[in-house]
Amino acid sequence: MEWVRKLSPWVALLMGVAVAVVAVYFAMGYLNALRSRADAAERKAEAAQLTVQGFAVAADASQKKLDQTAAANQVLQAEIERIKKASGAHVVGTVSGTTHVIALPVAPVAPGSGGTAPALPGDGGTVPVRLCAIFADEPIEIRLDGAALKTEGGNLVLAGVASLWLLPRGETETRKILDAPLTLKVQAAAPEKALGWGAGLMLVGFSAAGTGGYWVGPIVSPPSVSFLGLDLSVLLGGGAGGNGAWGGMAGGLVRW
Repeated sequence: MEWVRKLSPWVALLMGVAVAVVAVYFAMGYLNALRSRADAAERKAEAAQLTVQGFAVAADASQKKLDQTAAANQVLQAEIERIKKASGAHVVGTVSGTTHVIALPVAPVAPGSGGTAPALPGDGGTVPVRLCAIFADEPIEIRLDGAALKTEGGNLVLAGVASLWLLPRGETETRKILDAPLTLKVQAAAPEKALGWGAGLMLVGFSAAGTGGYWVGPIVSPPSVSFLGLDLSVLLGGGAGGNGAWGGMAGGLVRW
């Protein structure tokens, strides 16, 4: 087209670069979306396989759902609030577990042999051993509720509560006997070392007004920063070449 031919070579070059950048941007976005879908499908398939094998796999949950789950246990919620006040942490995961109802081993004791519980009608001449408020032939259940919190400084803090439940004689519903916060000792893999400065060598060729040349020199990149979910890097360089040519370069790189 005539208006394109009238443009200076530099303007035409800039327009070409702009079109190429936009094309690469959309292409990378499309490829990233495909990769994300593939990763999500692979993760979902693995979770289903592990669940079938009887393993507890962490399910995705919103922040609202996590907070609601943690608030269901008042003792746990008190521990969470205590951690939040000390560090400004927020809940990033919850866990609930149970042994299900299990029977304690019964050790019959003959009457008059020092048993701590009185004989009950219909016991057949034996006295069940009493464990505080629990008879040995009464099934119990141990439950665990916990939460993981991440602090503003990036540390992971865990809180947990254990509770003891009893299925009394003649009843069909368990009854909570006691609960208390757990004293936890936690270890985790150290975070990977963040990348620092980068350095390299660049070679630049140029042509303008019928002349051309090149220059070569070092290029450096400070540590990247995160912004709005993007990883931002700055590139800085400079050098010299033949025929007294010299120049500098500044640019940026965005990863998502």
